[in-house]
Amino acid sequence: MQAHRDTLMAGAGLLLVVLAVLACLHPSLLSADLGTRMGGGFHPGHAWAMDRVAQMLWGDASWLGDGVPMAYPDTGHVRLIGWGGLLLGAVWVPLIGLLPAYHLAWILNIVLSAWLATALIRRASGASVYAAAGASLVYALGPMALGFVANGQMAKLHMWCMPLCLLLADRAIRGPRQPWAVVGVGLTAALTGFSSPSIALVLPFALGCWVVLRADGHRRWVWAAAVLSIAAAGLLLPMLYHQLPGQGTPVLRPASPIPGLVHPLWLSPAARPADLFAGLAPWSAATDGINNVAYLGLPALIGGLALARRSAVRGLGLGLTVLGI
Repeated sequence: MQAHRDTLMAGAGLLLVVLAVLACLHPSLLSADLGTRMGGGFHPGHAWAMDRVAQMLWGDASWLGDGVPMAYPDTGHVRLIGWGGLLLGAVWVPLIGLLPAYHLAWILNIVLSAWLATALIRRASGASVYAAAGASLVYALGPMALGFVANGQMAKLHMWCMPLCLLLADRAIRGPRQPWAVVGVGLTAALTGFSSPSIALVLPFALGCWVVLRADGHRRWVWAAAVLSIAAAGLLLPMLYHQLPGQGTPVLRPASPIPGLVHPLWLSPAARPADLFAGLAPWSAATDGINNVAYLGLPALIGGLALARRSAVRGLGLGLTVLGI
């Protein structure tokens, strides 16, 4: 009974911390003036995408993304990403409206990341639920996550896909094993590819590191191979989906180069040490559609303190940190 009470209290604490941070740093998420004060080139497009998904759920819009009236006077086709968050919000659109549901999806994404990271940390380290919840905030509300919120990249905010996949993998490769978790890894890998291709690129490396260092038992390598194979199959599905031909004029190509667009000389696509460790990257909301603010100062400090302590999962944490960087 006490364990359940502690779990609920930790979950409520995570929710309150997330709301407090967003209220301080991004008040537009919690204000009545929704959708007008968040900067970034991705924000309006993702709000439109949620409206489109809501029409798929509650109307007659095509699930294939064909016939989208964005290439006026012609119709176009789109290949949406961010499906996890879009579905989280789209189910609420008829009840509370588009933009409130859109911002609710943002909050749920962050809370899910913290909650699943808490469960993963507890399983791997045996820490108390309160210690694990506090540690999870370094991930769920780290500088990179707050940068995603600042520029409106909902797809990259699906950070909860990573701990969910690792948690399911751990249940499959470490006793007492739960074979159903192998299927869960495949489904989560597919969801990650449809929701956040950026995280899907890192997932195989993180998953490989996890299963190599965590697998135990007589047939541990068989289970590890099964987990990696089903994850690869899951990631193959979204890759094939995005290669399907569409009907009409292609629209919404955020990765396509724009003719005549020249980025500022100081805006480098490669991270520099000052940007990584001190967060000193130049910021200009007036000239940049996309701003990523990521630094390793806080995680590096906490990681250094963790390395000074004896822990059975110290090597695992160090490996995932290197992969993350």
